[in-house]
Amino acid sequence: MKLRVVVWLLVMAAELANGQSFRGAIFGKVVDRKGARLAEANVRVTNVDTGLRRETITAGDGQFGLSELPLGTYDLTVTKAGFRMITVSAITVALTNPVRADVEMTQGEAARLIEVPAAVPAVSTRSNTLGGSWRGEILQLPVNGRDFKKLLSDVPGAAADSSLVDEAPGSFGVVAVNGNRGRSNDFLLDGGDINDSFHNRPTFAEGGAFSIPGTLLPLSSIAELAVANNTNAEYGRNAGSLVNLVTKSGTDDLHGTFFEYFRNSRLDA
Repeated sequence: MKLRVVVWLLVMAAELANGQSFRGAIFGKVVDRKGARLAEANVRVTNVDTGLRRETITAGDGQFGLSELPLGTYDLTVTKAGFRMITVSAITVALTNPVRADVEMTQGEAARLIEVPAAVPAVSTRSNTLGGSWRGEILQLPVNGRDFKKLLSDVPGAAADSSLVDEAPGSFGVVAVNGNRGRSNDFLLDGGDINDSFHNRPTFAEGGAFSIPGTLLPLSSIAELAVANNTNAEYGRNAGSLVNLVTKSGTDDLHGTFFEYFRNSRLDA
């Protein structure tokens, strides 16, 4: 009987175990006009594209936090009895750093709404991680072969590894970030490990360990591509840099992209 219980617990733990984080977070504090922190204020965030909602309440010190949010743009609404409802609009949740959104409430009728645009600092003061990320602007770049790995060397602090430079569409994407070896990088897709242990490159991007380079992930499917080193211990595995890919979630609207890739000797100079 004891053995069955242990096996059941192990199975349940395996189902609940998550990979490394591939989502974002919003945190902050709620205060009144005098700076006094407000406890038990209701905080709600809504994804502009999907309508996803998450709610929490502020703690005794006015602090709140909402983690594991899918990447995207959010509106944050705060309500509390005796205060006017306030909405902070267009908060961009990205992969690289949590977003701080402090809210100042005004006493008055709760039915009256105050709307303010998000004013989030571009530089995070909560992380010392070096690197950079690409988000919506990825789709606007003229990338050879529509291959995301061509963008890796454009991240601050990154350079193509001279031992594996391939200008063909779908190159292996081995880059050295801030002095780390290109062969020591760790690749994640939506929090899951996608490393080829033979070459130590992303498996889905090269068509197999002994095959030619070729990407299977179009740019239009990527929500964010982040490259960083000196990351937290939660990632582990490699001593090099972390390449973290997050795919887009669905929206309420029908959308898509169309492109054609064509090249032959007639186009060469």
